[in-house]
Amino acid sequence: MKNGIKKVLVVDDDSDDTELTMAALRETCKDANATAISSGVEAFAYLESCAGSLHYGDALPDLILLDVSLPMLSGLNVLRKIKQHVQLRTIPVVMLTNSINARDIEDSYRSGVNAYVLKSNDYSKYVQAIENICRFWLCLNEPLPAWIQQDNPGNRPC
Repeated sequence: MKNGIKKVLVVDDDSDDTELTMAALRETCKDANATAISSGVEAFAYLESCAGSLHYGDALPDLILLDVSLPMLSGLNVLRKIKQHVQLRTIPVVMLTNSINARDIEDSYRSGVNAYVLKSNDYSKYVQAIENICRFWLCLNEPLPAWIQQDNPGNRPC
């Protein structure tokens, strides 16, 4: 992975799925530091806290793996809030879910999700999916520079 340790936020209320995702991340994304959160409300509060820190660019996750079905604040609503937030909207969000509901897929893309990936029941396929997600979003993808994300021309270098 380029540029050192990458931060991944996993948001899933199913403890078995969370454990599986965290194990797959440890196995395939050794340079990633993953944090797991089990509700949409907690996830958005965590993200707002990161965005409010003095060095928020260093505090924000580099990738969010988000389940559609979450208690109190759904994954779709978390996604919408992320994409409307100036400091959070450029973080890649991948819906990692069991939902094959066409409405969930359509609503996710209309709300700005970067990718929609179905969880596999086959562990090796699941691990491969996590590896592919990490390889693309954490290694190959070139993120928007932090000074552009801030929407503040005074913060531009030079």
